Amino acid sequence: MASKSIRVNRVALAALIFSSLTVGSCLTLGSALAPQANASPGKPKTIPDELCTQPGRVESARELIAEGKDFRLNASQSTVNMRDAIRNARGLTGGANKLTKMTAAHVDQYKSDLNAFRDHVNLYRAHLDQVERDIGHCKEAEKQYKEHAKKYTMHVDQYHLPPIPPPHLCPNMMISQAENAKLAHQMQADQERLARAELDLSNAEGRLANAKRENANADGELLKRSKVVEAERNLAGEFESLKTELSLLNTQHKALLAGGKLASPTLGVSKVSGTVKGKAK
Repeated sequence: MASKSIRVNRVALAALIFSSLTVGSCLTLGSALAPQANASPGKPKTIPDELCTQPGRVESARELIAEGKDFRLNASQSTVNMRDAIRNARGLTGGANKLTKMTAAHVDQYKSDLNAFRDHVNLYRAHLDQVERDIGHCKEAEKQYKEHAKKYTMHVDQYHLPPIPPPHLCPNMMISQAENAKLAHQMQADQERLARAELDLSNAEGRLANAKRENANADGELLKRSKVVEAERNLAGEFESLKTELSLLNTQHKALLAGGKLASPTLGVSKVSGTVKGKAK
């Protein structure tokens, strides 16, 4: 359990570092990428795409719009995954806190608590594996956004020149970029929430591990008692089985006697007589 606590600390720390460095830098870039998208409440004057005089501008805008759509799909899935992980982490934290407070007073309760602890450990391990996969998916989405943001910047620097009216696609591209930046912000917030939830879970698992170590002696005594009780129960079961078998044999014997298939047993007792002579006085 201790090794798993260390592992989750690393997962949470990785999430925090990744959130503060990668996402922060991407968002700083993204916030400056599409100032024209929100600069004016009026619709910008555009020209039909086929009349654009800048070679490659329409194709570049179309490619950026498609990439933005792919990013939003991946980012939305990452957000769903992280929110599920946050709920699971909070549930496991509550479970760990509950198990920490358990003190088995008798054998049956000890067995119940032991089963609950084993179930919790299995769920905790599965959760850690899932969180690692979710973090990996989020990193891929962030990498995709960062590369997309660079391409958008290059597009703006190359084609967005004030004297030249933009084609119809460009305003949609800028709106797409603004939505991408919003989703990137959301992923950053979700990563920070997940990191906090994982740290809380790690602390709870640490307390649970300490409690299990402190209660090891008491648990050992209960385990010995449980073995004795189990042996007594087995003996009692065997005794009941023998009683049932004897009762069945007696019933069969009486039935055979009543049907005449067995002769009634007769016991011959020899008669013994004699005289005891006493000593002559």
